[in-house]
Amino acid sequence: MPFSIEEIEDAAALLDMNYYNRMVDEIVKVQDMQECMTVIDFLEDEKAKYNGVETDIWKLEPIVRTFQTDLLAPSYFAGDPFKYISRAIQFKLRSVIQALTNAAKIDGLSFVITGNPMATNLIEEFIEWKMQQGSSIGGINVNRSYGFITNMGGNVRVVASNIYDAYTVDPVEYTNNRGEAKSSRELVLHIIAFPTDAEHISFKHLKYTSHLFTSQSQTAYQSTSAPGGAYNIVTATSRFKDIAIQGIQADLVLLDSEIVYGEAPDRDPIQGAPWNE
Repeated sequence: MPFSIEEIEDAAALLDMNYYNRMVDEIVKVQDMQECMTVIDFLEDEKAKYNGVETDIWKLEPIVRTFQTDLLAPSYFAGDPFKYISRAIQFKLRSVIQALTNAAKIDGLSFVITGNPMATNLIEEFIEWKMQQGSSIGGINVNRSYGFITNMGGNVRVVASNIYDAYTVDPVEYTNNRGEAKSSRELVLHIIAFPTDAEHISFKHLKYTSHLFTSQSQTAYQSTSAPGGAYNIVTATSRFKDIAIQGIQADLVLLDSEIVYGEAPDRDPIQGAPWNE
């Protein structure tokens, strides 16, 4: 478990750490993270499989699209370039939502926009955050931000988390608003649609069980020389499955994003569950 030498020394001297509780807390966090990454990996696989493919909605086939919007204002634009960025993204997001709604022919679709905080920060003025990263709820530190986005013409939620890579996996080739040909990794937002009625399913995360087992014979032992118990065995198990019947999702690539954060890093991005690499 991730205990530093300093923590161990402090605990031995001050008896202020319960090793067992710390270990259980770390295992639960890892278990939750692995399950979350599995969902993201499933969505990425579905996206790669159907992106740009013409499908038949009457056969409940998935709908996956990729859209682009340029953050660099045209040369003839005389307004505030920073306001242009947020307005351009908002306008394109509205278009994406309307396009997906029209393609699916389903009433009452709800949308979730997900992405790295570097990307969601660009539409901050339109988001009403209900929960922000770093805040504490019931003693639990939240590792993501959640809120609602306004002026989108529909029920739209936003989730910002560092779990998502801020940039596209591969470089995007395009010609920007000023006629310049470019090829680079760009910021990206992910849009996922969910039906709100009982007759349709797009994506579903089926959770069966989640258990935390402990070795009872050892956990009752306490020692002043070994705070929290000398020996503990904790095992966590989870059973779940991700399914898609008519998955509806899209990516919005934010071109010329280097004007905000500089050039994208060349490192390989982390995408999906690491055990599938």
